[in-house]
Amino acid sequence: MVQVDRASAPPAAPTRRSNAVWVLVVIAALLAIDGLVPWERWCRDASSGFIKQCFHASVWSGTASIEGLGVEVLAIAFVVLGLWKGRAGSGRLTLPGVALATGFLGLAWTKAVLVLGDGGKTAAVSGDRLDPAAVGTWLALALAVVGVLGLIAALVVVPRSRGAVAVVAVASVVIAALGAGYASSGLAWWGGPLAPPVELIGGGGEGATAPVGDPQAFAGQMYMRNDGPWTATLDGLDVVDADSGFRVVGMFVFPGGSCPPIGVGPARILRPRCLEPVAGTRIPPGSTVELGIVAETTSTGIHRGGWMRIRYHVGPLHFEVFRTDLIYICTPKPGHKSCPGF
Repeated sequence: MVQVDRASAPPAAPTRRSNAVWVLVVIAALLAIDGLVPWERWCRDASSGFIKQCFHASVWSGTASIEGLGVEVLAIAFVVLGLWKGRAGSGRLTLPGVALATGFLGLAWTKAVLVLGDGGKTAAVSGDRLDPAAVGTWLALALAVVGVLGLIAALVVVPRSRGAVAVVAVASVVIAALGAGYASSGLAWWGGPLAPPVELIGGGGEGATAPVGDPQAFAGQMYMRNDGPWTATLDGLDVVDADSGFRVVGMFVFPGGSCPPIGVGPARILRPRCLEPVAGTRIPPGSTVELGIVAETTSTGIHRGGWMRIRYHVGPLHFEVFRTDLIYICTPKPGHKSCPGF
């Protein structure tokens, strides 16, 4: 019997693999960790007896907080997907992975651009600047650049690459459209719709002369106007910096109407109905409220309070506005009518 050797089948083409998926997993993990450091930080230098004060915001707060939260959620989801059943080790990016990668990279880009853009507007009018210590934004930009390159490299080996490219295109258009609408609504501003970037920080100064323990009302400086289409609700007014002899008695909203203008003066002359609580006060669209504080001294001398933070919310979104109002109370020593230098 003659045996005929059959031609062996050609070896299967090796599966194309790429380390780009692992790169994306690492980028996603670093972006998730990056959310724990400040993305924004605004500082005012020490002056007029006040120490330097800084306010900072992480990725899920401050400017474009919704997109920042989206970065965290999608980045963590991508890491979980990549590590689940060793999918990252296969070197091939699935369509859900393509969607998640496009999502967290696109949102990181959008968040960083809005932070830098709004920060530049605030700096232009306030003389302050985005503090270099806000490393989160700069690190996110660097990671996003590497991530985009990794995504492009990973797409080369994705089965049905046309479908993957379509996912990237659709996700990118959706992120851009939603980001543009979000930015124009005022809800993406750090200060929210009550404080555009040019009004995030501001303030003046007021002073009064009073004996120890005589509460003084300070108003006429802090106004909040709602030019947006949504009703805002105040949550609180905080005095962030005050010396040991300056004691805050309370915060109030001045309703106006039949109540006489306050300005600066002893709180005892004010009718209780003219001092409404800050928390819970609603500011409808097109309306303005005046805020103030009641404070007293606990010892003689010039005592100072300043650096205030106004907190409010619109629906589930919370915002904060910073004020650099400087409030002074002079309590003369016995036998004197004024304080030196006041």
